[in-house]
Amino acid sequence: MGLLNIIRDLCISLLLFLVFGTAFAEITFPLSAAEKTRAQEQEEEFPMNWEKSTVSRGFGNSIPDLAERLDLAQQFKSGEVAYFFRNYEKAMSLWLPLAESGLADAQTNIGWIYQRGLGVEIDLQKAKFWYLKAVKQNHSIAQNNLGAMYEHGLGVEQDNKLAFEYYRLAAKSDYRFAYYNLGSAYLNGIGTKIDKKAAKYWLQKAVDNKVEQANKLLRNIN
Repeated sequence: MGLLNIIRDLCISLLLFLVFGTAFAEITFPLSAAEKTRAQEQEEEFPMNWEKSTVSRGFGNSIPDLAERLDLAQQFKSGEVAYFFRNYEKAMSLWLPLAESGLADAQTNIGWIYQRGLGVEIDLQKAKFWYLKAVKQNHSIAQNNLGAMYEHGLGVEQDNKLAFEYYRLAAKSDYRFAYYNLGSAYLNGIGTKIDKKAAKYWLQKAVDNKVEQANKLLRNIN
């Protein structure tokens, strides 16, 4: 059954790309191969990434003390482990309190869960709700995913100019999938004038950051 779930998720991801030609992001911190191996052995061994976790991502002006940050970071990582093993209900239960407390990473992840219908009914309005909360904290992945929703009219009225602006903001924050989406926007005139020079620049950045689907578009320019 696990293999069938993996095949199903891969097919869904491929379908999203084939239908929309847009790079969405699943969770805010993709797990490395080493982390995945350790996850199978012992959840507690996951390292905490302070740069991208509770210190830099949210809670507004209410910064928890060090002990609380440690607990929150561990809770967030535990949610990642649950997500990796496709226990989406557990991931939701761990991330939702963090999202409600203002953690932008958790807000983005909850948005993705609702967008994809992972352990819950697909609810694009709730996806938008949580993405917007993270966007207010300049979260690049939320900006990228919300841009994709506006480009394709997913739960919102299609607005290519707004999609372009969100892609631009996410790319400015050095988010690699936004490089691809922004390059595609320049290449195809999505929310902006066609600019092959700009398209080539952003698609090359995407290729340099291992966004495989950017290679095809880049070859079309060259």
